[in-house]
Amino acid sequence: MFGLFQRYKTVILLTVLYWTVRLVNLPGLPIYNDEAIYLDWGWREIHIPGYLFYSLYDAKPPLLMWVFGIASSVLPDPLLAGRLVGVFFGYGTLLGIYSIGRRYFSQRVGILAGLCTITNPLLSFFDRQALMESSLGAVGIWMLYAFLRYCDTKRLIWIVSIGTLLGLGFFIKTNALLFGIAFLMLSIGLLISHRLNIRQTAMLIGVVVLIFILLVIPLLLQPDFWKTFHTINRYSLTLSEIGTFPFHNWIQNFIRTSIILLLHTTPFLFFAAGFGFLLLLFRNNISYRIIGLWFILCMGFVLLTARNVIERYVVSFIPLMGIFAAYQFDWCMRRARLFAVWTLGMSLLCMGIFTAFQIASPVTYIRFFASFSPVALREYVFGVTSGIGIDEAVDYLREQAGGEKTFVGFALNTGTPESAVIVKLLKDPSLTAGYLDARYMNMDVAQYDCLVAPVPVYFVSREEEKAGLDKFLEKKRVITNPYGGNTIGIYKLVRPCEGRTKTLHFETP
Repeated sequence: MFGLFQRYKTVILLTVLYWTVRLVNLPGLPIYNDEAIYLDWGWREIHIPGYLFYSLYDAKPPLLMWVFGIASSVLPDPLLAGRLVGVFFGYGTLLGIYSIGRRYFSQRVGILAGLCTITNPLLSFFDRQALMESSLGAVGIWMLYAFLRYCDTKRLIWIVSIGTLLGLGFFIKTNALLFGIAFLMLSIGLLISHRLNIRQTAMLIGVVVLIFILLVIPLLLQPDFWKTFHTINRYSLTLSEIGTFPFHNWIQNFIRTSIILLLHTTPFLFFAAGFGFLLLLFRNNISYRIIGLWFILCMGFVLLTARNVIERYVVSFIPLMGIFAAYQFDWCMRRARLFAVWTLGMSLLCMGIFTAFQIASPVTYIRFFASFSPVALREYVFGVTSGIGIDEAVDYLREQAGGEKTFVGFALNTGTPESAVIVKLLKDPSLTAGYLDARYMNMDVAQYDCLVAPVPVYFVSREEEKAGLDKFLEKKRVITNPYGGNTIGIYKLVRPCEGRTKTLHFETP
């Protein structure tokens, strides 16, 4: 056992540090809007017949939702289950970064890159979320690793790996295609530079495309995929828009991306990675240039295609910053060891402090950046997308139910508070959540004076939206976000009531 530890001690120590950092206070940040949606979709897709591709109605591929649904079935807390999935994929990214650093640079670069990845505050934030970003980042890093290995060995197994990873990535999130475009351009570049011949290039691209298509066929056969695919232009520029050369949009994206990387990865990592990137790119080493160009191409496509860059759009493409910074530190150690040790220590200390701050008090962390930065993860604390108040609402509902069978209804919306409360109540034996909306029930409100049900009925509203049922509801509680001012209302069916009566029959999610 000791011999095994000695052999793999570096990976073991990085693993222990990673899981410690990522697991501490994992439920600390309230459930975010998109987390609630994805966890709700994942539960439906796994547990309701015919719902396997349900998320396609909003143009979201379902693979990660299935993982969320399975994890939520196994663990008692669906939110914790979803966030553990994010932590698991973030660990995959760490292993990929360490593998690239160790194989293509040195053991020291691999270790330093791993430490930079663990302490990177932006990666830490999104690894600890039930979102798509950590899984997409892992796909990109291992695609790059497989591509590098193919360039070394020309073995078919690495071509198959690239195609498999690309297909799985697209099944997670459609912008995995950016990795595919980077792969295609680099393959053509290697052909032009005579690093690959025509036969090798044709086989590489052809097999990757074939495997990709085979993997995504179940997705492509879904009518909803084609009906909703165009709606990704909510977040991305269309080809016709890109064709107009929207320089103002590109400049804004560049500025916002620079601010995100400077502030949210810390200035120490930003400048160390920038210097390391330049050192690496101008070395006469094909592997180094592939790594550098992969980063340029992926980030460049994000800047060119995004309507408005936010942190989530870039985080899947930045893990290589750990490699660049580690290479810079290693370069300095071989020339000015004292200076290198000092800058490395200061960088890791700074990143560690910010990551610890974020973990200990995520709301305070976000409010701190929001006080001076235009890009500060605001949506996690301010406004309706924040989950602040959800736990308070759920606790109030449980207190009022007192263990008795109770129905909790919502307007026909997704997100917070609707999807969030549904997720929080998935494993509750007494509280059942579902939609209670005049549109959903196809009910003419004017025909009735009273709604009755066989169990107590509560209604949770987003602000004052009561789904056309205003006259049937009496206000019981209002929960106000102390930072964003948005409110969550809790209502109950009016009792007693007289007149024309409709009996409710509930359909749960």
